Amino acid sequence: MGTDPTGSDATSVSPGAGRPPVPPGGAFEPAFGGRLSRYGKRADMIVHGEAPFNAETSPAALAEGELTATDAFYVRSHSGVPEIEASAWRLRVHGAVERELDLSLATLREVSGSAR
Repeated sequence: MGTDPTGSDATSVSPGAGRPPVPPGGAFEPAFGGRLSRYGKRADMIVHGEAPFNAETSPAALAEGELTATDAFYVRSHSGVPEIEASAWRLRVHGAVERELDLSLATLREVSGSAR
């Protein structure tokens, strides 16, 4: 049996312990009670670089349970994040496909939200 950084028995912690259930298509308040920083990451991330953004999971987030939440998962970037105009951005699927697609960011978010 392994132990987590707090010394408690890791096998006694259920996945997602301490986290409220996420409503379908909804968001949750982070278990640590803090706000999210840029890129949807927890404010308690250990930031190693701002441009490009590189950060690691805090010990407190690791101690929350067996699974690391998406908002606490590490970030490794090798270049900057592009600034885009969301209303002008498009995803085009073409070439060797049965049906070509041209989707807006709003459409992708809508489809993504309905798939949850």
